[in-house]
Amino acid sequence: MERQGANVSENQKVGTPEEVPAKGAQEKRIAKVFGLKGVPLVNKETLRAYARFLEENLDRPCWLNGIEDFPWEEFFVWGPGSAAEYARLRKTQPSYRDDLDLIEIERELDPDHGLLAKVRRASDGKTFHLPLEDLKAKDRRSRNRQLLWDHAVWSVNYR
Repeated sequence: MERQGANVSENQKVGTPEEVPAKGAQEKRIAKVFGLKGVPLVNKETLRAYARFLEENLDRPCWLNGIEDFPWEEFFVWGPGSAAEYARLRKTQPSYRDDLDLIEIERELDPDHGLLAKVRRASDGKTFHLPLEDLKAKDRRSRNRQLLWDHAVWSVNYR
């Protein structure tokens, strides 16, 4: 996901209680998650608060896909990797194209990606642990789509 240039000044550091003023509709929705007027920076406390919010507000079942190709897929999607090798690796690796059922948002935080999602692939039942910021709700009309997109934007842009 490409960073969208939040209004975070150089002197604000992750882990401080500082907030970025909420100007647009999306920023106001994100601030509301925390009961604030501004958008807080990503840190352990705010990640846990966002996880609680999502667990309480996501409709289940929650079917997911990747927002874009996962890092291991880039060689095959955009590079010289062969289609046959890609198909073989997709049997053991999660793909952004897979239909994934959200099992839970894990309590353990990833130092680079924040919240992790435990998901089950519909085609074979295999489970994976993926960064939640890399996932979107499959149903474009569901409220889950907006909830997860807001989280992804916040997680990537307010670090």
